[in-house]
Amino acid sequence: KNNSLGKVVSPGVNLCSNVKTTSSYIIKRSFAEVAVDAVEEMLTVKAVDDIYIHIQNQYNMSLICNPRLVHQSAGVSDLRGGYRDYKEMRDL
Repeated sequence: KNNSLGKVVSPGVNLCSNVKTTSSYIIKRSFAEVAVDAVEEMLTVKAVDDIYIHIQNQYNMSLICNPRLVHQSAGVSDLRGGYRDYKEMRDL
């Protein structure tokens, strides 16, 4: 699935799903334990990016700034097996 923006919840803020980076997450303290448990449970079978997508889709409460405030830096991706510029993720 592609990165996708869901409904607008406030000007400049959307629900999101399938956002697959491990940078710039903000979560409520009350949700931290749920997220940590999910990562610990699945880390041996899924990459952490895929676990974050699972959490986004399971709880349907992840938000993203639109336009994004932070972008993934270009570099070598262990998951993709080489250099990535991440330009396709600049605008969802």
